[in-house]
Amino acid sequence: MQRLLMVAFIVMITAFSYSLLSFADYIIHLKSGRQFVTQRYWEEGGEIKFHFARGVLGVPKEAVVSIEEVNPETPAKETPPAVATPEAPGKQEPPPEAAPAEEKKEGKEVEEAKKKEKKVEDTKPIHEYWAQKKALKVELDEALKRLREATKNKDAAGKKEAREEVRKLSKEIYKLTDEVKEMN
Repeated sequence: MQRLLMVAFIVMITAFSYSLLSFADYIIHLKSGRQFVTQRYWEEGGEIKFHFARGVLGVPKEAVVSIEEVNPETPAKETPPAVATPEAPGKQEPPPEAAPAEEKKEGKEVEEAKKKEKKVEDTKPIHEYWAQKKALKVELDEALKRLREATKNKDAAGKKEAREEVRKLSKEIYKLTDEVKEMN
């Protein structure tokens, strides 16, 4: 019985002291808008290096906008933590205000939604794109056959003509593919 109580006591002590043992995380913000979360970072040779996905990743110091320290125990409703800049990692700056950034995001979202609506109105159903791509591929296969045949027969003019047609059809297929990607 004493052993069971001792085990329960150790489990409780461990559970309560876990918050004291946890470490802070850092969010590394890049100029490209990308963010990396890591437990440790350092500066080495003009680069900010940090542990990421079973290895060490380094980014040029110029590409880093800020490095933000995040405490896991910090409640979400508190003010955001201070932001450390790569120029002076020890120096803390106040966090940027969220309201103007949110307004800009909302403005961009509205513009993107309008663009998508306009694109949807101007676009055709996906099965029509598939049919068009299939027809272009058939034409491309025929042009490739002509190119091979011209190469085999050493017909320079036929080869040049077939090559131009292959290029034209390939461009059309890529254009169609890009159109579908934009639509989605």
